Amino acid sequence: MQKEPQKEWNSFRFDELRVYHKALDLAAWLRAHTSVNSLSEDCEANKLVNSATQIAIAIAEGSARNKAQFVYFLRVALSNVREVDVRANLCIKLHLMPDEHGSLVRERLVELTRMLTSLINSIQKTAEPDDCDDDGNVFPEPAHKKNFDMDKNRNFTTPIK
Repeated sequence: MQKEPQKEWNSFRFDELRVYHKALDLAAWLRAHTSVNSLSEDCEANKLVNSATQIAIAIAEGSARNKAQFVYFLRVALSNVREVDVRANLCIKLHLMPDEHGSLVRERLVELTRMLTSLINSIQKTAEPDDCDDDGNVFPEPAHKKNFDMDKNRNFTTPIK
């Protein structure tokens, strides 16, 4: 009797997402294109790179969760995109990054925003009706949900005994 080949289980699903790699590429690019002359400048440049890295971290963290939680982490990644934009503008004002790099960073951030938004929309389309509110938005499942009843409007009611 011949055994069927086992499928390899990949706990690092995020590694298959282009948006994850784009976020990492942005963080690496920012590290390479910020000039640092002092410790205080290094602190600002590090904050910029760390903010960009947080985009990839949020994608990776969310990919290991259920759909609702993944959408939540993708929205966190979108918040980090906006943080990178602010920090990049600050680095330009502090002359840690040339002005012309500002438009390149903005282009990459716009691309990441589109990719993250598309991924969120795709997940929401495949979500079960019970995972969504009346507007079709997927919401995270609370950790304590199992200890409470919910009414038809998904409001918590009395604790389950």
